[in-house]
Amino acid sequence: GRGWFGPGFVTEDLRGALDQATADLKQALPSVVLQVESGPWPALRDRILQGERPDLLVSLGPEDLIPLVQKNLIADGGALARVRLTLAESRSRPLGLETCFALNQKMVKKVAVAPAQNSALGTATQAALKKASIFEVLQAKLKEVAPEKLLSTVADGEAQVAIVPLHWLRPGQPEASRVEGAGDVPANLYGDFRVSVSLLTDAPNPEGGRAVLRYLLGPEPKKAFVAWDCAPLEEDAAVSTRQSLLVHCGAGLRRPMDEIGRKFKERKG
Repeated sequence: GRGWFGPGFVTEDLRGALDQATADLKQALPSVVLQVESGPWPALRDRILQGERPDLLVSLGPEDLIPLVQKNLIADGGALARVRLTLAESRSRPLGLETCFALNQKMVKKVAVAPAQNSALGTATQAALKKASIFEVLQAKLKEVAPEKLLSTVADGEAQVAIVPLHWLRPGQPEASRVEGAGDVPANLYGDFRVSVSLLTDAPNPEGGRAVLRYLLGPEPKKAFVAWDCAPLEEDAAVSTRQSLLVHCGAGLRRPMDEIGRKFKERKG
C-alpha cells in the first residue's frame, strides 16, 4: 500500500517555491504523500511550540528557529537557498532609491526594519547596515516592526522604505501589490540568511519526513527556490552532507564565539 507523510508546515512566503520544488515528488517517492499547510511564521511557530508536530518545516532561518531549537524540537535539517535582501517602497510614494547606501539621505525620514532578536531577517538587516557603516547614522530613522508587518508599514505610509527579502515582492505575496522594489542590499553585507528545511523532533512520520528532507536537499528541488528570487547556496554540493550548528551563548561571550566560528570556517570550510 501507499505510505503517508504529513503534514508539512511552510511559511506563506515560500509556499509557491515549495510547490514547485515538490512537483516531481510523487514520481521520486511514490510511497510518500506530502500534505502542506502554509501560514504566517508566528502562527506556525506558536502551533509547534504548543504541541503540534508536522514532519517538516520550511521557513527562513537560522535565527527564526531559535525558539524551536531551545525546546529541542528540531532533529535534523539543512539549507535550500540564500535569501536576497532588497529595499521596498510604496508604489504611490516612491523615493527612487538605488541602493541601501542611500538610506542616510535627508529625504529618507523613516526606515522599517525587523528586530534582530530571533529573526533571521532582522539579524541580516542589522549586519548589512553595520557593514555598510550606516547603522549608527540611521538610528533616529529606524522603526522596528514585526517582519510580517514590514510591507504594510511602508504601504500605509508609516515608513518610506523597508528592508525585506526580495521574494516578498513577488506577485501574489501579501501586500506586494502596494509596494515595489527599490535599491538592492549587496549580499556581501550580510551573512547566513537562508531558506531552511527542518525535520521536527517527535515527527509523526519520521521515515517519510527524512525521505522528503533528502529529496528537498537535492539539486533539482533547490532550483525552485532560486527561481523564487532566492540565490543558490555558495557550496551547494556540500549541503546534504553537512549540518548547520546553532550555538547559544551569553552576550559577554559573543565576540570570542564569533572569532572561533570565523577561524573554524577558515580551516574547515
